[in-house]
Parts: sequence; C-alpha cells; structure tokens
Amino acid sequence: MISSSLYTAPCVDSALGMMPFTTACFLARALLFTWVFLAVGPAWGQATDNDYYASRGTELLSAVERYHLGPGEEGMRTKHYDSAFGDFKFILNYFPNHPQALLLMAQLCETWKSPLCDAAPFFDRAIARNPTVATTYVAYGIYQLRARKTATAIANFKQALELDPNSTNAHYNIALAYLDSQQYELANEHAQKAYALGAPVPGLRDRLKRAGYWKPAVPGAVEPIAPDGKDAPTAAPEHGGSPTP
Repeated sequence: MISSSLYTAPCVDSALGMMPFTTACFLARALLFTWVFLAVGPAWGQATDNDYYASRGTELLSAVERYHLGPGEEGMRTKHYDSAFGDFKFILNYFPNHPQALLLMAQLCETWKSPLCDAAPFFDRAIARNPTVATTYVAYGIYQLRARKTATAIANFKQALELDPNSTNAHYNIALAYLDSQQYELANEHAQKAYALGAPVPGLRDRLKRAGYWKPAVPGAVEPIAPDGKDAPTAAPEHGGSPTP
C-alpha cells in the first residue's frame, strides 16, 4: 500500500532543506519508498488494523513511524496540511490506536479546519480496535474538550479512569472539564489526585485557586513545584501509558 503522502508531501533533503514539490522531488520520494519497501517488504505486506500496544518493537511499527510520523509533523509545521493528513491517515490505517498519531490528527483537524479532516471517526476506530486502553479515551477526551464538547469529554475521561484509576492525564483533564462546567468540587477532587500522581503543570491548580476552590487533601501541605504550564487540556506523562509512545 502506497501512502497518498508520497505524491503530495514536500521533499526533505538534509543538505538542501525543504524543497518545493517538483518532478525530481516526486522521483526522490518514489525511490525512497521503493527502498523502504524492499528493505521491509515482509512487514509492509502485513495486514492493516494492527493494535499499536501489541505491536511495539515490531519492524512494521518502526518503519511506519520512521517514514510517516516525522514527515507528517513537518507537513503541519510548514502548513502542508493535506500532506500531513495523508501521513497520519497512513499510520492510523496500520495502527488505528497509535496514540501520538491520534493526537496529531486531532491537532491537524483543529488547525486545518477542512471538511476533509474529521478526527472523530479515527478515535472511534481506535476504540473499536482495542477498547481496553485508557490512553485512547484520554486522547479522545482531550480532542472533545478542545472542541468544547465538555459532556462527551467527561464521559471519555470517566471511561479512562474505569480502566486505569491512576491515570494522571485522565484525572488532570477531567478536572479541567469539570472546571469548565463549573462543577468545582469535582474539579478539585480530581485535581488533587492528578497532582498527587505527579502532574507537572500548575495551570489547573492556578485556575482552581482563582476560583476559590483549590482545597488540598491535607490542609497546609507543601505544594509540588512545577514548571510553567497552560490552562488548555494537556497530555502530561501518565501512569501506565501516555498519549505519546
């Protein structure tokens, strides 16, 4: 299977940097793809729709990430959104629940705002592939929270916590969702758990303080020191898995 990004992505040359798409560029990428196919032919021949978490360390996953993850991120950076879409779609075709590709696809659709780019079906397919992975629900919830779909975001964070009660990401982001919906007691409850589990950014705590609802479980406890963070939904490292591999 040949990725659509083979035909649309800008060429990257370590010496020349980014080059506009030309016939020579097409031929260069075609030759590169041919080399990759010959090098890992048996892996490319495997069926699509693989579980990312059961495939870590495999030749197929390594090859797909090497030749589509970086180019997709570069396509986003240079605003070649159709190229980035092709790369992320290629990854998610082989590994529907690839956590980093899911979050990048969500970010792309949010930025690009094209009717061709809808991240929701990719998340639905990821959950269908393996409904037991908490990280997928966290990533979906982050996408929905950014889209101001707070109720459905909360439902996904709750499902993540059913699967992994110690998910720092799920506690942190459900606290943000409760805060956005003015459910302050619940926001504080989950914020305390997130920081106890090691959440590294202070944005949530600062927002609760401004609202007058920051209530440490142990009054007077020393608060963790953390680097500057953002109030927006974040994907902090979490126990048992992370939205990035």
